[in-house]
Amino acid sequence: MILLLLSWVGSLFGFVFLTGAIASGLYYLSELVEEHTSIARKSLYRLIYFIIGVDVLLWLVDGFPFWLSVLSVGSQMVYLQNLKRFPMIELTSPTFIGSAVLVLINHFLWFSHFSDPNLPPASIRYHNLDYEGETRLPFAQVASFFVICIWLVPFSLFISLSASDYVLPSTNEVQGGEQKRRGASLAKIVVDPLRNLWFKIGEMFGYKRQQATNMSAIKQLNRLAATAKTSVLKPATKQILLPTAGQQAAIRMMGQTRAASTEGGATNMTVRDALNTALREEMDRNDNVFIMGEEVGQYNGAYKVTKGLLDKFGEKRVVDTPITEMGFAGVCVGAALAGLTPVCEFMTWNFAMQAIDQIINSGAKTYYMSGGTQQCNVTFRGPNGAAAGVGAQHSQDFTGWYGQIPGLKVVSPYSSEDAKGLLKAAIRDPNVTVFLENEIMYGESFPMSEEAMSPDFVLPLGKAKIEREGKDITLVGHSRNVETALKAADLLKKHHNVDAEVINLRTVKPLDTETIFNSIKKTNRLVSVEAGFPAFGMGSELCGVVNDSWAWDYLDAPIQRVTGAEVPTPYAIELENFAFPTPEIVVKAAKDALYIEE
Repeated sequence: MILLLLSWVGSLFGFVFLTGAIASGLYYLSELVEEHTSIARKSLYRLIYFIIGVDVLLWLVDGFPFWLSVLSVGSQMVYLQNLKRFPMIELTSPTFIGSAVLVLINHFLWFSHFSDPNLPPASIRYHNLDYEGETRLPFAQVASFFVICIWLVPFSLFISLSASDYVLPSTNEVQGGEQKRRGASLAKIVVDPLRNLWFKIGEMFGYKRQQATNMSAIKQLNRLAATAKTSVLKPATKQILLPTAGQQAAIRMMGQTRAASTEGGATNMTVRDALNTALREEMDRNDNVFIMGEEVGQYNGAYKVTKGLLDKFGEKRVVDTPITEMGFAGVCVGAALAGLTPVCEFMTWNFAMQAIDQIINSGAKTYYMSGGTQQCNVTFRGPNGAAAGVGAQHSQDFTGWYGQIPGLKVVSPYSSEDAKGLLKAAIRDPNVTVFLENEIMYGESFPMSEEAMSPDFVLPLGKAKIEREGKDITLVGHSRNVETALKAADLLKKHHNVDAEVINLRTVKPLDTETIFNSIKKTNRLVSVEAGFPAFGMGSELCGVVNDSWAWDYLDAPIQRVTGAEVPTPYAIELENFAFPTPEIVVKAAKDALYIEE
């Protein structure tokens, strides 16, 4: 009896071990494919053609049934179609559904063939080998046929393809403060529920997953932020970095979609699609425009901004590059000097640090050093600033860096209309433009006016937009900070009856000082909102230009700066939430400027 129980327990442990080993293997193979996409794609092409050759040889030499061999070859050709947009796949596409059906059909028909005790006459050559009249093939040979000719390609596609259109297979998107994996490979989609089941079983026995709730680390972050010095101008300028203890519950809501109105015949469009439309229209308009960057072609862009452009314009105008930012940035500068109009995409502006010599020394200074005789029409674009849980090295805001360089125009769009109109203007500008997008904003949808939907729609560089009219205080921001300012304005109106004016800078350099100064003249108060580090940032520049202008005389209170924390961006979500501005922090700064005490 005991031995019987032991056998059941042993079988259970063996099953769990085998399942875990298979799941771990699938996960590891999926990670390898994500890291080596190009190699995986080439390997799959060669594998499919190899198996087609094997099927033909089995028919010619071993007398395999003709129509079953045709089915096998045809199935491989259908599998091949899944590689056109490798590694992305739509689960509802006819190609994917057809592939799944063909796998089942091949299994059934070939299994029926080999299980027949009397092999069909067409297979008579089986008996001319070493089988001496046997009517069944050895198990090892049949199993080898199924593994190589039936299972290998579908299995390879299973661990390689990713069911998503918008993000990298390993990218996490955060919505409502929770991390959710999107774009995982098919293997991971299947394995993840099993992994979660293991975790739940472990929790039943007292083993818990590590939680990123280190309160001592939060206190340390606040202590670091508290050491930042306060900038003082005339009148004294305050710097608001982090919430006070009573405000710590109010954290920023990352990844939420701003509601887009459909009134007035406006059409909703995401920032991602607006950028894609701008690129498509400019490439249609000007044959000299081309796109170069990592995964902009076959992968449709790391964030799918270039989706469909390779199919429309071909590989000569949508150029995939190795992970060599300095190299392809230099190629783009050289192409611009030769008269072409390159758009250079960085997967993130953090990676552009490898190419900063090409951007600043080779690109931005050419027009000046040539005495105005040589233009350099190149647009460098990609996501800038923090995303969600990507750590200190992938979360930096480079607005202040590039805004300091003579010869560069620096653009930081907020809405879909901004993205389309400003990108088209940047591409048409005769010299170097740095186009700073935001990863979280890609999926947000905004209304597009009928004018903005036109191929002729272009926004001027150097002109800000008043997103919300007001009379009591001015809130100034760019990119995603505009959304923070707008939410703060709603809170000010709701709780304090304060009518805040919100300015969307759109272009950081050249800075539209006229719009800012006129707003200060009306409201007499200014709050700058940015997610970058406080030292030498956008807020510092605003304080400086206001201090040097006639608008200074209209200020009735110190300029308030709301910035990111003076600390490398933490990886843990709880700490990251405290490192960037929130509407509540902006409200606190506005109340200080308005001398509201409650």
